[in-house]
Amino acid sequence: LPRKVVTSIGFGKAAGVMIRSDFARGLEPWKVTVGSAIARDGALCIEGANGNYNVISTPVDQSKAVTVEMTIQGNGNYTPYFTIAFCADTNDQGNTFGRTNLVLYNGGSNYTINGQNNGSSFQVLNNRQVRAIPSNGSATIRVAYDPQAKKLKYWMDNALIGEHDVGGAAPTAGKYIHIGFQYPCKVKKLNVSAGFSA
Repeated sequence: LPRKVVTSIGFGKAAGVMIRSDFARGLEPWKVTVGSAIARDGALCIEGANGNYNVISTPVDQSKAVTVEMTIQGNGNYTPYFTIAFCADTNDQGNTFGRTNLVLYNGGSNYTINGQNNGSSFQVLNNRQVRAIPSNGSATIRVAYDPQAKKLKYWMDNALIGEHDVGGAAPTAGKYIHIGFQYPCKVKKLNVSAGFSA
């Protein structure tokens, strides 16, 4: 391309990685707040009681949009169920996902989005269909929440599953992200990035 016809060049800005988990070195910065989870063989291993929550948590500034990305591997016996709670106000064991939060719950072949605002619950979406993660397979999940735009996006592998306006009651900031699992599985990658990182 002749230089004389180029009037400007712009560069996109990559979303900054806030947390890049390294389970070969341990759970840090994640902490187990409910149930059990351990770092083993370079993965986060969920081995708790079937059907009960096992929750990990870490502090993350959520005054702006963040994206959680994780690759979940089934253990061959159970379809992985998972929950991601954004903008949680606390990480104490008495409040599994906090009294203020926005929660995406993936229960096999459907997902739901609910929230709390200082303990008052509200529903955004109920039982939207999604491809189940095979019990002997894996999927890369990306969920992003922008507390200023009050918008949540959900990707599975390379497909955008849903883009949702979450309404006026949704939290506009938060201190913690919680991730919960209900059945034994492995998480081979878990990162948190600034912005909507598709």
